[in-house]
Amino acid sequence: MEQKSQLKIVAKTCNTVFDAVTDIHVKGMVYDAEDWSTLPCIPDDVFQELPPILQRAVSVFDDKRERDTFFTGALVVLSGLFNGVQGTYQRKTVYPNLYCFIVAPASSGKGSMPFAKKLGIPFHSTNNDKLLFLPANISVAALYQELDRNEGAGIFFESEADTMAASHKQEWGDYSDILRNAFHHDSLSLKRKDTARERHYIEIPTPKLSVAISGTKNQLRKIIPNTEDGLFSRFLFYTFRSEQDWKRRTDNEFSLDDFFKELATEMPEIVNNLISIEKFDFTEEQWCIFDEKFSTWLDDVSYFHEDSPSIIKRMGLITFRIAMILSLVRQGSSENNENEAIIYCDDIEFYIAMQLAETYIHHSLFVFTFLNNGKTKSVIDRKRQQFFDALPLNEFTRETAVQSGKEKVNLGKSTVDKYLKKLLAAGNLIQDNYGKYKKKN
Repeated sequence: MEQKSQLKIVAKTCNTVFDAVTDIHVKGMVYDAEDWSTLPCIPDDVFQELPPILQRAVSVFDDKRERDTFFTGALVVLSGLFNGVQGTYQRKTVYPNLYCFIVAPASSGKGSMPFAKKLGIPFHSTNNDKLLFLPANISVAALYQELDRNEGAGIFFESEADTMAASHKQEWGDYSDILRNAFHHDSLSLKRKDTARERHYIEIPTPKLSVAISGTKNQLRKIIPNTEDGLFSRFLFYTFRSEQDWKRRTDNEFSLDDFFKELATEMPEIVNNLISIEKFDFTEEQWCIFDEKFSTWLDDVSYFHEDSPSIIKRMGLITFRIAMILSLVRQGSSENNENEAIIYCDDIEFYIAMQLAETYIHHSLFVFTFLNNGKTKSVIDRKRQQFFDALPLNEFTRETAVQSGKEKVNLGKSTVDKYLKKLLAAGNLIQDNYGKYKKKN
């Protein structure tokens, strides 16, 4: 009997999906800005249940980091191909468009991301017609012109973040405010004079921009210097550091460029099969699960990172968009297109999107810590200080510490044990006798 994957099993009923999603946790992930090793890969079972064309695409990458990098970039490219479909999120009309930033040192495996761009090449024109891929080194005025010509749509896809950073350093090329507004499809407008001193007015009522960038930590800072202006939380991040090893020669007759060029020829048919679809939505049961889980994640992350609730809030919208993209790929690949105006998310796509959200949240928290130089105004630090202040001045036992933590700071036993270890390591407590503690004078 064929062994069913975990995703197929959990997708049978809404209750089992709820149980599976409930098992996804982000609590407790307080990252050291230099500790790359703890960052998770995307779970393997996610890739086993992707729509067929995406399964084939990721199958050519043996290295998990390269696979994840390509897939993250592919989500962004696909998000720019499906902008004729909309959904409603928190009472606002939204489209699938995503922003991603792959952060890794040089020669770490980011080179798999450019293959994702090839999926969109059949839709790209360079004959002064609409451009799918927009040049990142562009002036604000030229960007408005391109968006006006493209009916507000386009994809920034840059494997070298310095290309976009170079533009942002110039007064004429800092379009970070456009990126912030476009993420939520807020209208854009530009009024200027040309060389003949004639006034021109351009309005983009519904921008639909997608952005995929890769670069090093230092290059990241040039585009997103801090976590405060809102651009940071609009991106989903994937970051890693791979072991440096020499890649031995394999089958040189197999070219990834040729493979993805051939794979991309299937994309126009997939997009064309979606022409009658106008709207995407979760089922009522999925919305209940979604709200419950993100509410829990918001509490978890807010507890440990006082300044970072925007990561969870915007990740909710990003997750909705990811589910939309995956659903559209599967629908467009299906031989049985019912041509309905609205499609609802299958439980498989819903579960995959939630698994991806959990992974990207961990990576976003890591980047958040890095951009804040390891300082996050963490609530956990304040709680630990309150616990320390509540401990007796004289020698005390673990049982006494547990009682003090519960009564005065509302802490559980496991949290007290963690705090005791942290306080010992930091030198705030000493332990002359086993099982007994004392504050350091």
